[in-house]
Amino acid sequence: MLRGMANPKKQKYAEATMRSIRDVAVTTPAGLYLGTRPAFVIDSARLKRTFERYIRGLYRHEFGRRVPTETEFNIAVDPERVLAEQAVVEATFLGGTTKVVDPEVFFYSYVRDEKPPHNSGWLLVFFNTFAVVGAARMLPPSVGAP
Repeated sequence: MLRGMANPKKQKYAEATMRSIRDVAVTTPAGLYLGTRPAFVIDSARLKRTFERYIRGLYRHEFGRRVPTETEFNIAVDPERVLAEQAVVEATFLGGTTKVVDPEVFFYSYVRDEKPPHNSGWLLVFFNTFAVVGAARMLPPSVGAP
C-alpha cells in the first residue's frame, strides 16, 4: 500500500486511501476501552472485485483457459471469520491442490468439480495472516445468448 501511494501515477489511489482514514474505538479482547486511534476503513466491494481478479487469473493459470462468461463469484473477505471457521476451511480444501508462491507472502489452494460445469473454490492467503475464500460457480448460458 505504501509503495502504491508513493507512485506519482497512483495519486488518486493515495488520495482515496487518505480519505479512508477514520478514528475508531480500540478495545482489548476483554472489552476494555483503550481510546481511539486512526485506522483505514476498508472498501469491501473494491476488495471483492480485486480478489475476483486474482481468482480469474489463477483459474487461467491453473486450467489454461479464461473463466467462462456466465460465472458467479462469491468472495468472503473476512480473515477473522475464516480463522474462526478454520476446521471447515481445512476440510473443504483438504483434497485440493495447494501452491506456494512465496512461503512468507502468498499461497493458494483450490478445489474443482471434475464434472461440468467445473465449479471451483479458492483459498488465498497473504502473509500467512490475511485469508480470503472465494467460489466460482458456472451458470448455465442465458436463454437467447449468442
